[in-house]
Amino acid sequence: MASDASRDGRAAMPTLPAGQALAQLRDQAKTAIQLALVVGGSATLLTFATIWIKLEVFRLVVPTGSIPTALGLGMGFLIVAGLLVVLDHLRDLILLAAGNRLARAVSGPVILAAAARAGEPAAASGALLKDVEEVRRALAGPLCTALLDAALVPVALLLLWWLHPWFAVLAVVCCLLAAAASLLAEGRARGALASANALAARSAGGVADAMRCAEAVEAMGMRAALERRWRDDLRQGGERMRAAQELGRRLSASGATLQGLAAGGAMLVGALLSLRGEELGAGLMAAMLLTGRVIEPFARLGSATQDWGSATAAWARLARTMEQADEGALAGTVFACPEGRLVLERLTYLHPGTPRPLLREVDLTVTPGEVVAIIGPPGSGKTTLLRLMLGMFHPTAGGVFLDGHATSQWDHEDLARHVGYLPQDPNLGDGTIAEAIARLAIAPDLVAVLRAARRAGVDQMIASLPLGYATRVAGDSGLSMGQRQRVALARALYGDPRLVLLDEPTAWLDTQGEAAVEALLARLKADGVGVVLSSHRRGVVATADRVLVMGSAGTLREAGTPRAEPARIGAINGKASA
Repeated sequence: MASDASRDGRAAMPTLPAGQALAQLRDQAKTAIQLALVVGGSATLLTFATIWIKLEVFRLVVPTGSIPTALGLGMGFLIVAGLLVVLDHLRDLILLAAGNRLARAVSGPVILAAAARAGEPAAASGALLKDVEEVRRALAGPLCTALLDAALVPVALLLLWWLHPWFAVLAVVCCLLAAAASLLAEGRARGALASANALAARSAGGVADAMRCAEAVEAMGMRAALERRWRDDLRQGGERMRAAQELGRRLSASGATLQGLAAGGAMLVGALLSLRGEELGAGLMAAMLLTGRVIEPFARLGSATQDWGSATAAWARLARTMEQADEGALAGTVFACPEGRLVLERLTYLHPGTPRPLLREVDLTVTPGEVVAIIGPPGSGKTTLLRLMLGMFHPTAGGVFLDGHATSQWDHEDLARHVGYLPQDPNLGDGTIAEAIARLAIAPDLVAVLRAARRAGVDQMIASLPLGYATRVAGDSGLSMGQRQRVALARALYGDPRLVLLDEPTAWLDTQGEAAVEALLARLKADGVGVVLSSHRRGVVATADRVLVMGSAGTLREAGTPRAEPARIGAINGKASA
């Protein structure tokens, strides 16, 4: 259990806002890119040194045949070449480390931010992780390397201009041609690939549909027709995939061809300048080598543009998610909770993008030791109402107050000490049963774990397992859904909360498990713990002090006292389930 100081409202240790952390990571990434640019620039200068050594071989060794000079230049070339390898490797390591550091730092906050958006599909978390990987790959992969190479192009152009302005003009023209060819080929290849993927998806969907309706397909003689359609889709998909691959090969070939043409063009320009009487000397060979190298980044511009667009879109989604997480966490405060009295005042909630409120002016008071059951048809808003009580959503109007404090403004971790929650899906995460009950605490309070298990009536079930509380809950642990729900119920009771919210607490339980929940509700009532539950089980609803019906218009009305009118409450519950 948490200390009394925390219960009295002592402020929690401040944490860095997610948006600010993302800004720091962006600055760190910029620093890494700048460092990589310096390393790349040094490598470019060393490349010029290799060119100079080659020219010196033709100038000093070939005419004289001097062996010592050849050995000296050869040794210098090996040293420079070795340094080039080291610098290239160092640049890759800098970018890889920056990408991995960003991925490690962002993944956790992003997943927590996605988890905070209750009610959204779990696929959102997977999509955000894909965005993290997209950004990491852009920073540590060929995209950033190509951009750094492109940033060094002006240095090469200045050197070509120094050799002769016509060399620089030729290089600029070749760069423009390479960029145009790359963008055109990439666009056509992307279109062909998208068409091939669409056909493959349609074919896979047809196979899945046929497997679901196998009896009808066989009974009505549609197998041959379906096979013919699949064969046609596969043939067209294969043709378009080959077209995309062919365009990719042409893209690579066009880049290599333009590099050769650029070197040849530099030689032609040098020859024309020599005919005009200009002495170029070794500058001609330097121009040929530099002109071929300067167009390399532009030959990869098409794929780099697509990667850049994907990376920037992924970064924008991550930044937006982190900003939304900050907005939801701005008002997080630690409050005292001496009683556990829950009050809903004119609570209204409107889902974004929906025309009418899901909940409309709901008023409810739950006193300590009172059990309130909520029934209603699926989709009427029962789960959303419980989440609003937990402060997971911000009310559109009105408010939810626990001992006078708005739950939407409460620090979530502190609120969780006072309010236990059992969701419909008994997901226990990873770890042992003891760790799951202790809410994945680093140092679980074993006494509190045993107490929660006994209160939930699940201690004997856990003791009957071969490994007891050390049983793993993930993978093929052998735990049934009913056993998982009972462990999740013990998790909701961990730390002796003052209020317990149960969403379909008997959905996965048999008759024996339902009886255990009914006995638990009686114990919680005797202990002065308030309980709000949603259920369609008549036996569980009958244990409540009050039953409320969630109507289709988003209103909440009293249904009566279960013990006084069991037949009428059962009829309402049955109608709600229909």
